[in-house]
Amino acid sequence: MEPASRYFTLSLDSLRAIGSWAADCAERALAVYEQHAATDVRPRAAIEGIREFAAGGNRAARLRSLALAAHAAA
Repeated sequence: MEPASRYFTLSLDSLRAIGSWAADCAERALAVYEQHAATDVRPRAAIEGIREFAAGGNRAARLRSLALAAHAAA
């Protein structure tokens, strides 16, 4: 089996749709997180970043940095 055939690929439009859905899901839990860590803006920044991408923004290293920072916050 060729290495590339083991993985499925997603179009940019699909990635944007999934990113928007993920932001919707994360936003539901954000208020709970912010009650306990009001000064930690990393999760909110990650949600804003993926929303920018979902709205047509560039897929850039910034998104990965925001995601990693939000994961570290968790």
